[in-house]
Amino acid sequence: MRILVVDDTEEVRVVVEELLICYGHEVRSASSGKEALALLESYAPDIVITNRRMPEMSGEELIRHIKESKPHLPIVLMTGDDLSPTERRVITGAGASAIVIKPFSIEELAKAVLHGRTWENA
Repeated sequence: MRILVVDDTEEVRVVVEELLICYGHEVRSASSGKEALALLESYAPDIVITNRRMPEMSGEELIRHIKESKPHLPIVLMTGDDLSPTERRVITGAGASAIVIKPFSIEELAKAVLHGRTWENA
């Protein structure tokens, strides 16, 4: 599976990339929402994993931009925030297929990726 990982924190981005590569996925990464949108012009991932809180463009904003041109592309949102049920509904309503809460286990990330295509309610 081709995966695009978007996170402004290099250490997090590298760890997530390495975990996904260990599971046999092809992984590309971006350090910002703008970089991710530019990469999506030439790269067609099967799923996007993005951080929620990033400078310049939040994960929710990135999701909205991606969904405008690629409405069926699954997107997993990573966050360290303790989300209320209302926040979860807003995020999934914006187009997130799944939400993973940091710190997450390898199994939680793998489950989100594997089920991201069909997971309607995070």
